[in-house]
Amino acid sequence: MHYEKNLIEHVMNIMFGEGDTTSMQKYMKDVNIQCELWPIPKKKKREFHLLVASYVLALREKKKFMQNMKGFKTLT
Repeated sequence: MHYEKNLIEHVMNIMFGEGDTTSMQKYMKDVNIQCELWPIPKKKKREFHLLVASYVLALREKKKFMQNMKGFKTLT
């Protein structure tokens, strides 16, 4: 039961972009992976423009997904 709950929470965090932090994107740049998600530095020293991954849902898509999940029923 707990395994399934944790798995669903993890997948939803990925879909909603919860793990895309500045430190994570800087780490991806350091290890040279997923260059399309690297932070883009702004003119000010400590500011960055963060890009959103293609698999992260937009606000409209999040609302529709949550409406669908609200009506989802499983066997207990």
